[in-house]
Amino acid sequence: MEKDRSRYFRLSQNAETSLKSTESTDSWEQYRLGFNFEFGVDCEQDYKKAVYWCKKAAGQNNSWAQNRLGDLYKSGNGVKQDYKEAVKWYNLSCINGDDTAQYNLGMCYFNGSGVKQDYNEAFKHFMRAW
Repeated sequence: MEKDRSRYFRLSQNAETSLKSTESTDSWEQYRLGFNFEFGVDCEQDYKKAVYWCKKAAGQNNSWAQNRLGDLYKSGNGVKQDYKEAVKWYNLSCINGDDTAQYNLGMCYFNGSGVKQDYNEAFKHFMRAW
């Protein structure tokens, strides 16, 4: 048990060190921190910090961070659930070339989440995702 705690502390320390150095403009490092906070990788899970870091990366047109923000808004983790905001982030991610966001946007059209339900539009996005 003690061994597990020391490992957790070491991983958390690495995340905090990384956090301090990431006020830079490295969007991929910022995205990684957002992802880590969202899923609790090497740190305690913290959705608000995930949103913070993903927004920093997304502001630099990081398509992966934009897609993650879409997921966070869709699920309501760290932010108030907002399907229209999720669609906005998925759209931006699609514009920046993210295939996963194409699928996610297709699902929004398929289910009518944040947009008017439109199976034809959903199909277009599904096809772009592959």
